[in-house]
Amino acid sequence: MNVQDTLTRLKPVVAGAIGGIVVAAIVAFSLNWVYTAGAMAENVHQAKVQTLAQVCEANAEKFWTQTKNMKMAKLEGWDNENRSELAKQFTPQLPNDASFHEDVVDACDDALQPA
Repeated sequence: MNVQDTLTRLKPVVAGAIGGIVVAAIVAFSLNWVYTAGAMAENVHQAKVQTLAQVCEANAEKFWTQTKNMKMAKLEGWDNENRSELAKQFTPQLPNDASFHEDVVDACDDALQPA
């Protein structure tokens, strides 16, 4: 048996292994079994924004309904200034990371809009 015969017999096996690796990678990424660093960073960012927006919403809603004795329906409307000001006022400040601030204000503003 020479080297040429061995390479000829191994060629389909190697091609099948490479094809299987490619298909497995595609399936793993498409089903979110594997995350890239960028996707993970975006997921963490969104989780932080949503958590801070919930804190903002709870504090703003409590202030609006208990302290000012207003109904949540007064915050309706596409561009309600009261809702925007509440979102800005009650958005938690993070000491080391200001990159979340605008995203949290937007998410809090959306959350304060009555359903």
